[in-house]
Order: sequence, then structure tokens, then C-alpha cells
Amino acid sequence: NWFYTYNGALTPEVIQGTWEQNRSKDITDEILMTYGYGDGGGGPTAEMLETGRRLTRHPGAPQVVLGRANDFFHELDARIQGQRVPRWEGELYLEYHRGTLTSQAQVKRANRKSEILFHQAEAAAAAASLLGETYPAEALRQGWETILLNQFHDIIPGSSIRAVYEDAADDYARVAEIGGLVRQDALAAVAARIEGGAGVVVFNALGWPRTDLAELPLPAEGEAGIEGLALVDVATGQAAPLQVVRGTDGAPRVLALVTDVPAYGYRTYRWQAGAAPTPAAEVTASEHGLETPYLRLTLDERGQIASLYDREADREVLAEGEVANALQAFEDKPLSHDAWDIDIFYQDKMWPLDRLAALKVIEEGPLRAGIEVRRNWQHSIIVQRIYAYAHTRRIDVVTEVDWHEHHILLKAAFPVAVHSPRASYEIQFGALERPTHWNTSWDYARFEVGGHRWADLSEGDYGVSLLNDCKYGHDIKGHTMRLTLIKSGTAPDPEADQGLHRFTYSLYPHAGDWRTGGTVQEGATLNDPLLALVWEGEPAKTDGALPPSLGLLSCDRDHVVVDTVKRAEDDDGLIVRVYEAYGQRGPVTLTFAQAPAAVWECNLMEENEREVEVADRGVSFPIKPYEIRTFRVRM
Repeated sequence: NWFYTYNGALTPEVIQGTWEQNRSKDITDEILMTYGYGDGGGGPTAEMLETGRRLTRHPGAPQVVLGRANDFFHELDARIQGQRVPRWEGELYLEYHRGTLTSQAQVKRANRKSEILFHQAEAAAAAASLLGETYPAEALRQGWETILLNQFHDIIPGSSIRAVYEDAADDYARVAEIGGLVRQDALAAVAARIEGGAGVVVFNALGWPRTDLAELPLPAEGEAGIEGLALVDVATGQAAPLQVVRGTDGAPRVLALVTDVPAYGYRTYRWQAGAAPTPAAEVTASEHGLETPYLRLTLDERGQIASLYDREADREVLAEGEVANALQAFEDKPLSHDAWDIDIFYQDKMWPLDRLAALKVIEEGPLRAGIEVRRNWQHSIIVQRIYAYAHTRRIDVVTEVDWHEHHILLKAAFPVAVHSPRASYEIQFGALERPTHWNTSWDYARFEVGGHRWADLSEGDYGVSLLNDCKYGHDIKGHTMRLTLIKSGTAPDPEADQGLHRFTYSLYPHAGDWRTGGTVQEGATLNDPLLALVWEGEPAKTDGALPPSLGLLSCDRDHVVVDTVKRAEDDDGLIVRVYEAYGQRGPVTLTFAQAPAAVWECNLMEENEREVEVADRGVSFPIKPYEIRTFRVRM
């Protein structure tokens, strides 16, 4: 198989081998062979071009025709009309290099956080541009180019040398600075135009209205004075429930449960005298567990989750006799390609990280309760803060690991009382299913698979989702869901994954499957929190000022995600990109805050393809399962 390679050497041996492996000679006698150095870039060389020229009429060898890929595919399409051709449906799973989903966890976290930051910055800057602010196209371009550079082989897979990751850390620091400044300036520009002075503005950068927690700094009165204050919604006059919490640095902050923050929009609040309301049901914590209106979580003597009872569904979430949030360490010594590979025999040697060093209640209040669990294992320290909430069924495990192990694979396991032959995983712009059994060699090979913000295991009327904020490696076999946290190989970087790791993963039990259970929305909410800005500038004049609550646009279908709002690359209007997330089809309507002058559907290169009729401040169109649609909107 040496001729299957991303380094396309154009030699007689490779050409002959490629031809011999072509299994479709009965359909076509022409095949496409790309060439040029791919590992590290470089492309075709003069020597390859000369070899190709000489092989155009070489006796006894396949004839080489130098040309363009587009021409080949157009000719192939015409040639195979009316013939029966093979068709592949589903995932093209690579049975190799599974460790690249986890190696160098810091760079994967920085990538996820950078993508979210620039998503927020683009949306905020697009909104500010509609108010007359200059869109910072060059700054955003610089940031995106750096993010994409670090997605190059071998950086984001975690298979580069140490110096690469030192450079990448500097790159991501610059990205965070660029994106943070763009986002801050844009949000401030919007806040400055809100009628009467903003106070506290809560921004939502997702495509649906949200009722969620926003984290705020203490008001000027400080922690002692907050008892006599209420955070009041300027538009409705309703006060938000509050809770004072402390971060890992011990500094006090305020959590506010804000209601119905519009999609790609904001809602405005002000501090004023009065008592904050208390939700109908509080969350409570003890050293034995947590309780919310939805769930009752019980810890065992080792600080593991021994029971998770769903109060609404009247059922136990976890498998009988097993514990969840079970940290498991495995010996990870692949036969080759240390940073790249996980071999299936890693499961033969496992150590449970169940020795408890300390456990304490860290929060209890009307909105959130938390327990801190501390473990020491070999040379490493693991601190987990388990949070439960009054407003959501999600259980968050906020984790800090000071890791100093080598050739150890760390996973978190959740055995759940759910039976299904298939599990679902989020991928970019959609989801796919994979088996939870090892019936065949192909099933067996998928012992470690990729996923983005969530994976889900659901039976007929109930399911459990495992969410994360920066991880990609998963395995779900039978009823046990596992998330891969740290790999820590030693080649090519002998210090890979050493030091401090921060990440959050969440358990989300729900009724129905992941679609009806709202897993897509909950996964996005975990990754893309509400943004709060305290505005102390001059109040905007009434004439032409913005209202206290406003959304840039909205979508009338839960299964359609408004993923991107940005300025067009040619500065001609806004680009709005949506995708279908559930594998469904049907009509969709996007409604804008003001009627657009014109809307064009365009391709991913932002090239206009057809004009779309605007009616009642919106556009309507059909969508197919997992389809991506992009629109240029001129306001």
C-alpha cells in the first residue's frame, strides 16, 4: 500500500501500483492521481513534472496525462452516465492515528476557544457595522489566518515537535488578544447606542433566544451591599434571580439568571434598590451529593457518582451497580507513532483513579450548587468541581489537572442505563451515528472515534448526552460512554501534555433522543456562554437609539442553526450561514430586525448565485437534511 500516501511521488512505480489497485477498470480506464509533496507542503517539483512528461507515452506503462482535477471529474461524470457505479454512504473512518484526537490537549483547547471567540467577535462587529462602525476586517483576517495555520498538519493533531507548540502558544495568545479587542470594541459600540444608558448588557451570540446564567462583576456596593439590590430587566421590569459565587481565585462574582436574551442580540439590565427574587426551587449540596428540581446526584465514599436519579422521568440514569465520572488511567504504548496512535490493547492495563484526597461543598444557592473533589495520582493532581443548576438538567464537571505522567491515557467513564445499538456524535455542521457493539471487524476498528461538542446514547424515549468544551476523542461501547481527556505520549515531543489542563465536560440526561432533548442547543450553550458588559458611558440620545432588548435575526425552526453572522469578505452586506442539524427537511424562515434591501443566496466562497425574495422582514427557503445554506444580506 506504499502508493497510498499524501506525499504523491510521481514515479513509474507509483503510477503502475496505483493503476493495479484500481478496482473500477470495468467502469473507466482513467483514474485521478494527485502528486506533489504534502507532508509539510511544497507541492509538485520540476523533477515530477519532467517525469510526468516522459511518461505520457512510455511503452508498457499506464499513459500519464497532465491536467486539472476539474476537467477529470467533468469527463468522468459524462463517461459513467447510465452505468452502475459503487456508492459509499456514511463515514469514511480512518482505522489509524486515533491518538491525534487527543494528543497535545492544550492546542486543541486553544483552537476551540479561538473559534468561538472569533465567532462572537464577527457577530458583534457585524452588528456594530450596521450602526456605522468600521468593520475590523483586517484584524479578523489576521486572527483567522493564524487559527487556520495552527490547524495545519501536524500542529493541531498533536504530532509535532516541542518548538511547534511553543510557537503555537504564542500564536493563540495573539489570537486571543485580537479577538478580545474586536469583540470588546464592538459590544461597547452597541451598548453606547442603547437608549438611556445601558447599565449591564447581556449578549447572546447563538441563533436562538436563551434563558441562562450570566456572570457579572459585583456592583459598586460590593458583596455586602448586594443583598439590597436587584438586577432589573429594563424592557420588562422583572428582576433576575442572583447568587454570589467565588471563582478559583477566591474573588466574588455574581451569577444572574437572565431570561429570553434574543438570538444574536442583547438584553439590558440595571442595578436598583430592591431584593432579588428567589426561584421556586433551589439547588442544594452536601458532601453526599447535589439535588436540583430535575436531578438527584449521589456520591459514594470515593467521590464518584453512585446514583443520578431523574426526578421528572422517575428513573435512574446510571447503570445498576456502576459508578459515573469514573476517571480511568490506561497504559498507552502504541507499537509505533506514539503521538499519533492509540492501539486497542491499551484497555488491557487500567488503573481507576478513585483515591479521594479531599471533598467539600463549595457552593449552595438558588441558582447553582457545587462540590469540589480532589484526587492525587502518582505525580499528578486532579481537582473537579461538580455543578448542578436550577435552570437546566446539565451536570458540569469543571476540571483542572496538573498532569505529570507519560504514556498514560486518561478517560472519564459514564455507564448509563440506556440500551442502543448506535450512538450519535456531533461533527461539523451535523451529526453521524456509529455502532456501540463490536459485531464485525469494522465495528471493532472504531474503538476510538472523533466527535465535537457532544456524543449521545438514546433509547426509545430517553437518552444521555456527554458534552465537552474542548475534547474530541470518544468511545461508546455497550452502555458505557467515555471521553478521552489526556494522552501524554513522548514522541516527537517528550514533554507532551505535561502541566496544567483546564476543561469542562457535562452529563445531560434528557427525554427522547438528542433531537427532542435539545442536545445541540445544550452543547452550544456550554461552549458559547452569554457575554456580560457593564456599560458606564454616556447614555444614548433618544432619537435613533437602540431599544433595551434587540436581536439581529431569528430562525423559526429548532433544527436549523444560524451558525455564522459576519461581514462579507468584499464588504458588501452581511453573510448569514445556516445549517440543518437534525437530519430533517422542511421550510425555514429567517426574520431580521429590519427589512433587508436585498438577499442573495451564495456559495461558501460568498459568490452570489440567486436573489431571494424578502417578505415581512424575512426570507423563506426549503432545507434538506444536514444542508448548509449561505446568504448575503444587504441592509
